Amino acid sequence: MRARTRTAEILADLGLLDDQRRPAILVWTDRCIDAPGAGFQTDIRDWLIWLYAGDTRTRQRSDTTLYVCLGFGVVVISSREFPPSALPLSVG
Repeated sequence: MRARTRTAEILADLGLLDDQRRPAILVWTDRCIDAPGAGFQTDIRDWLIWLYAGDTRTRQRSDTTLYVCLGFGVVVISSREFPPSALPLSVG
């Protein structure tokens, strides 16, 4: 195992290691996003990816910020106190 770790470090230092795995924080958010109502998954996922990646006007946020924002968002959306008028129209 130590040899593999060292090999990965050398390849990374040379710029030859191309890690194509998705960041663990985004994999975790995808698992958690399925909890709220169907109309919110795409919006929440897009918002969290924007927070994670940042853009030209905003900086990239930390993993801790994503944990807190997702936790708060799931609680608010699944709360019975959330105003129904703010929810997207559902079938039926």
